[in-house]
Amino acid sequence: ADHDVAQRAAGKIKQSTAKSAGQIEVARAYTDLSEMDLVIESVVETLDVKRLVLKKIGEAVSSSTLITSNTSAIPIETLAASISSPERFCGIHFCHPELMSLVEVACGPQSGESTVAAAVKWLRGLRKMPVAINDGPGFVVNRLLATMLDQALRLYCSGISIKQIDHALREFGFLGGPFQIVDVIGVDTCMYAGRTMWESGLECVSVSPI
Repeated sequence: ADHDVAQRAAGKIKQSTAKSAGQIEVARAYTDLSEMDLVIESVVETLDVKRLVLKKIGEAVSSSTLITSNTSAIPIETLAASISSPERFCGIHFCHPELMSLVEVACGPQSGESTVAAAVKWLRGLRKMPVAINDGPGFVVNRLLATMLDQALRLYCSGISIKQIDHALREFGFLGGPFQIVDVIGVDTCMYAGRTMWESGLECVSVSPI
């Protein structure tokens, strides 16, 4: 079931995936999620909004429902405070699904082993490549990605074109260039995730020179 603050958006998702998915239903309210085995929160990458949505999900679902977040940078420990039973909460971060099958399963300090195992099993059923990792701002993939994007922006500011930079990385073996990846993720999500890592003191992110 898909629930979106804009019902029209949820309807468009159902329509656009009808041929390939077939089983998508639009949830009109959080209570419609009560029978779900697993729920993934995937709202804007800001802490206040995610906490609010996770709280509503936790209040609506059953005590056995696995609750997860698709956050790309916010620590699971920080988000878990929004849920009454953090042992059934973990991160399921789909890493650029248009470009790769890798999915990070982020384990918070209170995430139960059975929760992580269930998330990994579910993802394997989707023919994805789940990798269980420890908690931390940016996890693993986005720390590496942030370093690449940081350097790509510096090259651009030095006068090298976006086309040249993207081409060079694809020639090197990447499935997409850094600026192409930004387009896939969304500039706003990149900014929010970068801010989270910057505020956490990680050196993979720096202030833009422009």
